[in-house]
Amino acid sequence: MKSMVDEFSRFARMPLPRPTEVELKSWIDEALNLYQGIKPGVEVSARIDDDARKARFDAEQIKRALINLLDNALDATEAPGEVSVAVHRRNGSLEINISDTGEGIPPEAKEKLFLPHFSTKRRGTGLGLSIVHRIVSDHHGTIQADDNDPKGTIFTITLPQQ
Repeated sequence: MKSMVDEFSRFARMPLPRPTEVELKSWIDEALNLYQGIKPGVEVSARIDDDARKARFDAEQIKRALINLLDNALDATEAPGEVSVAVHRRNGSLEINISDTGEGIPPEAKEKLFLPHFSTKRRGTGLGLSIVHRIVSDHHGTIQADDNDPKGTIFTITLPQQ
């Protein structure tokens, strides 16, 4: 219960984003280093397109969103499996894809994913994806979840860039 209250409290008083220029390779490497070797048989990797080496956003807030999505992806993926981050530029926006080869998300759950207190897990607060959605929205971006053919899920964060 305390964990749920703490998470909700952080959600309620999230500061406004303070965008700065971010060098994406080191930023993503720092986040992915937390996951190397954590789940034997599940490979964690990243790919950054050459035209997406730098971007503007609040590095700490978007890292929090990325880590939440990586936690979920690793939780959903069994060995042998893969979790990957891919970064591209499309139509003046930065696109960050977090994909896994996990169990996927049931179709009936997809429309509720970003609602507070909704969860497909037995444990947890159900606030993780709500927080991710709030962070992305505060950056005037979007997030969506799609099936990863042939197996798993892809979350796509799209952030406008000046």
